[in-house]
Amino acid sequence: NGSTAPKGGPVVSLPAQVQPPPRTSILIPDADAGKILGRGGERLRSIQDSHSVRIIVQRREECSGSGQRGVQIEGSEEGRARCLQDILDMVDWCKTADGQLLKSQDTRREASTSETARTVILYIDSEDMGRVIGRGGATITDIQAVSSCQVKADKTHNAERSLELTGEVDQIEKAKAV
Repeated sequence: NGSTAPKGGPVVSLPAQVQPPPRTSILIPDADAGKILGRGGERLRSIQDSHSVRIIVQRREECSGSGQRGVQIEGSEEGRARCLQDILDMVDWCKTADGQLLKSQDTRREASTSETARTVILYIDSEDMGRVIGRGGATITDIQAVSSCQVKADKTHNAERSLELTGEVDQIEKAKAV
């Protein structure tokens, strides 16, 4: 009849069918998942808190080498829409679970190829490069998110390695400050 009586307790009514929370499903590049997660999940928690949503990012080992990860956003329609906009601002491309393209390229990259864009190369001791890159590239991802500057780390293992910063002058200065 839809109600249960715990032994010696009050009668508790259960809904006939529990509805799952409203959900938005998207796909993002695997390489951009860290931009959403942030160091230790810090950025993910911040986004969730600011929009009162729950975000579930598919684990890398679950994406079967497809180069993309599923992201589920649960919450109110308004919260999901604002959260989706934040995610679109962070990732290079995004599409719905059924393949509809929501964003086709990173506009920051487009801006960095403008006539006023600059490239600055910093040389860093190889021993210090790990701290600059961060675990799984987290620090570089943070630098890019804060400064809107493209950051490329030299992958060779010479005594000195280069860190290439590409963007507008103010973006490069922000990246250096981080």
